[in-house]
Amino acid sequence: YTSAFEDCTHLTEIVIPDNVMYIYSDAFYGCTLLKKVVIGNGVLEIGQYAFSGCPQLSDLTLGASLKDIAFNAFSGTSIPSLVLPESLEFLGNNAFNSCKSLESVKIGNRLEKIGDNAFEKCANLTDLTIGSGVVTIGTSAFKGCTHLTEVTIPDNVMYIYSDAFYGCTSLNKVELGSGVLEIGQYAFSSCKSLAEFYAKPSSAPSLGYNVFDKSPISSIFVPTASLADYQSKWSSYSSYLKGYNF
Repeated sequence: YTSAFEDCTHLTEIVIPDNVMYIYSDAFYGCTLLKKVVIGNGVLEIGQYAFSGCPQLSDLTLGASLKDIAFNAFSGTSIPSLVLPESLEFLGNNAFNSCKSLESVKIGNRLEKIGDNAFEKCANLTDLTIGSGVVTIGTSAFKGCTHLTEVTIPDNVMYIYSDAFYGCTSLNKVELGSGVLEIGQYAFSSCKSLAEFYAKPSSAPSLGYNVFDKSPISSIFVPTASLADYQSKWSSYSSYLKGYNF
């Protein structure tokens, strides 16, 4: 039920059995001493704010059948690493926002959209693997991930929405997959270490305004055969464009 164990402030460990299918909203919200959660293999959905307000949660096991993580489900927890199961189809907005101990994230291949602000302010995130099924990276999805140094965008990604990597101050290299059609405003703005940007699409993606604002980018490598197209469509950055054989 909703808020079933909300504010059980002395609860330290939970094992959800395999016969449970749904964890509803706020189910364990505010369990301030909760450190370990094991989600059974029968669980399909985790509701909004289900484990939010659990700042000591540092040991999380997700079940193999999980399809839906709602918004803010684990925001503000202390999870150090995260492997999202291959079964996952929906990742809600702010799902892991402000998980400041999170260092490693691996996203499964069935998920199509990374929700808005899903990993915003995960300041210690350094290792990111985006699944091959992802089509959309939501607004501010990785905003303020200040320890992230490299990002590889898979070929299946088509849309990178506004502010997606805004303020990733340690980000120095980006590899853009061949399928990207659109990069939103400020997507790579205020990335104060960003020097190299590799864009594989054969046709230059559309750019929102100030995509690279306040980022010291010096080289944008694009397919040699498409250099003229990029020079036309990315005219604001024409001096940084260089042909490259991918």
